[in-house]
Amino acid sequence: MTIPEPVPFGAFYASELNVSLTVSDLNASLAWYNDVVGFIASNKHERDGKLVAGSLQAGNVRILPNQGDESQGADHTKGVGISKRLQAGYFIDKVTPI
Repeated sequence: MTIPEPVPFGAFYASELNVSLTVSDLNASLAWYNDVVGFIASNKHERDGKLVAGSLQAGNVRILPNQGDESQGADHTKGVGISKRLQAGYFIDKVTPI
């Protein structure tokens, strides 16, 4: 990975973004991200023969919509929190002293 110049000292440069989010209708969400937004489906994740998540990618951005757990009830609020990961090509402690 090449960090574009100039990057100010202490500036964070991320080369990838990965996001995981819970959805109420996985198939509809996968179709929307693919057909409307333009992400490319890269993998489907099944558990006990049931689709539970799907990986989609657009460049260096990846999203993982996953089916909400209905054990908390169908009306359980979804999408309140997400998991995200930024990929950097260097050790963060080399940029900012601890």
